[in-house]
Amino acid sequence: MSIYEAKTRVTYYDLDCKNTLKPSALLRMANIAAEQNATDLGIGYTQMEPLSLAFVLQRFCIYSYIAPKYNQDVYVRTWPGEIIKGMFNRYGEMLDMNRVKMMEWISQWVLLDLRARKILRPTELPVTLPVYGNLGVSAAGKKIEQLDKEAFNQLHHSFVYTVRYSDLDTNLHMNNAVYGNLIADALCPDANSEIVWQNMLINFLAETRIGETINVSCIHAGDSYRVNGTVEGKPVFAAAVDAHKKNML
Repeated sequence: MSIYEAKTRVTYYDLDCKNTLKPSALLRMANIAAEQNATDLGIGYTQMEPLSLAFVLQRFCIYSYIAPKYNQDVYVRTWPGEIIKGMFNRYGEMLDMNRVKMMEWISQWVLLDLRARKILRPTELPVTLPVYGNLGVSAAGKKIEQLDKEAFNQLHHSFVYTVRYSDLDTNLHMNNAVYGNLIADALCPDANSEIVWQNMLINFLAETRIGETINVSCIHAGDSYRVNGTVEGKPVFAAAVDAHKKNML
């Protein structure tokens, strides 16, 4: 089928200490669904790898309306959207068992020649994809603009992270779900943090490889947070997060 839907369960391992879905868990769920749908469409990993082709994630935007709870059954849906300016749009949503929308997202991908490490035009994809549009999903992928430094002048947290073997995917760079952990760690420096993420836009700017050290910093203005990651001064990811505070007592 061109529109993929599967029932899954929110497990203990998907939640943080505030019983909130981890960004990395949502990215993992969304990407598993995307891979299954891509395979159904003839462009999954096992079909693309022999051609030395791969889809590389550039942007991911999540809107959260209702936080899923522990042991809750949910539906995860995804489908291919428009191809705009060389990017393949993919939409997705999480629904409860009554089909009430809990979360929605858009992911934007480019086609990569794995041998040349070169981005290809969408026309070089060997399959013609169906186009469904957003089907009611309002999440929008976009470039994160330069900050207003006068507004975003409060350092929230910073740390360094060295990419490990267990972070790598089959393309030998850090899997995009791991960035969700870096963002969560930047937002919540300790277990007493009251911050709960709500809406999130991630720009994936460059590959990170094993042994590289990512300098992660988080600044904020009110409930709006910006998380940036650099390797040797070069930006590798940026995230814009809307959050709220939850009393842990």
